[in-house]
Amino acid sequence: MEWWDATHQVRVHPDHLRRLLHRRRFRWKRTKRSLRHKQEDAARAAAAAALATYREQARQGRIDLYFLDQAGFAPTLPTGYTWARVGVRKVVRYEAPERRRVNVVGAWAPEAAAGPRLVIETRRREQERYDAAAHLRFVCEGVAELPAAPPPGYRRSRPCVIALDNYSVHRAQAVQEVLPALAAHDVHCYFLPPYCPELNAIEALWRQVKYQDLPERSHTSAEALQAAVEQALRARAQALGARLDARPAPPVIDLPRVRRPRRAQQTQTQLRRSA
Repeated sequence: MEWWDATHQVRVHPDHLRRLLHRRRFRWKRTKRSLRHKQEDAARAAAAAALATYREQARQGRIDLYFLDQAGFAPTLPTGYTWARVGVRKVVRYEAPERRRVNVVGAWAPEAAAGPRLVIETRRREQERYDAAAHLRFVCEGVAELPAAPPPGYRRSRPCVIALDNYSVHRAQAVQEVLPALAAHDVHCYFLPPYCPELNAIEALWRQVKYQDLPERSHTSAEALQAAVEQALRARAQALGARLDARPAPPVIDLPRVRRPRRAQQTQTQLRRSA
């Protein structure tokens, strides 16, 4: 309103402007964050074409195609819409996320030859970090289902292609050193271009679980949140007609809480000397 008045010396009532916008088929909508302004158009187009080819090969049963990614769940999940009586605001209890987040790594195969398949592994803060070793175990044992000690010359019956982003763990030196051995077993990693999460098919599944499939939006403990997330993923896989392979959670390790040393306050004399 102020801009119109200052630029064109025209005053428009908000109600009149709203009616004009509705006539022009404008609607009041929630905004959405996007990374598209950081994308390289050529790289994104090439990746989209490659994924389309991979997905067609997966539908034909020539390869196994998985989309791998991680997702984090806080004790208080994002708020949304719900039914409430007129004049009553539904309140969600806020729980601080410190030391109570649950992280999930998943691999989604929507066009698997034997039907859709979802592989997941959840972990709390005290259940070991998801580092390069954990990532390789998840890829080799959970996704590609390689034998514990592959014999010389072993190759999968079908090539396995894993599409994933450029997360630091995926690009770790320990992982890069194993990639040639995985390629020899016909397991290949396809790294998506930076800032292109929409190319990863599992992102839509994470969003559905986080915003729709968890009716209880606040949890007082990490254990309760972990159980709720696993139940929601189980229900989502069933709704999609997919086979769910939930890998056992890592063992709990003792993580002593490190207290930062408190800095001694400087006196006025010390402050003048340091200046």
